[in-house]
Amino acid sequence: NWFKTFFNHTKPRIQCDLVDQVAYFLSKTKMWSIVPKSMSEYIKNKTEINIFNIKEKLPNRVLYCARRMNDQNKEIDKFLEILKSYI
Repeated sequence: NWFKTFFNHTKPRIQCDLVDQVAYFLSKTKMWSIVPKSMSEYIKNKTEINIFNIKEKLPNRVLYCARRMNDQNKEIDKFLEILKSYI
């Protein structure tokens, strides 16, 4: 995968999807992270960090939608249909 191609000599120390925790780790430790553009802008506004664009072609991201099997919510159903039409 992409990570192994560029960083095969190391392993991630932390895998975190919570933007506030990523911001905390980046501002309080000597860590770095690869994050989506929207997350980088949020973190930059909350902390004093530098943002660098990755010029290499990155892999497409896989998105999942998880919901309870017995969830009967028409609004969510409509939202998911709209979302599926864009993906």
